[in-house]
Amino acid sequence: DNFDRAQVMMIEDQIRETIRNFEPRVGEIGIELEARPDLNEIEVKVIFDIIGLQAPTQSFTFLLEPTR
Repeated sequence: DNFDRAQVMMIEDQIRETIRNFEPRVGEIGIELEARPDLNEIEVKVIFDIIGLQAPTQSFTFLLEPTR
């Protein structure tokens, strides 16, 4: 396994902190990570609510891959 639990938790914490620091309109933040060691990537899904907006919970997904 190329990713240990501590690394995955650190990535999750960094994503959450970045969103909190740079997007004040976001309320609760959920993060789901799926490590794919065979592909050397992590799929990240960010789930969030927008403060003051009567809208369904929002989400987006992206891949973290090493630069070559």
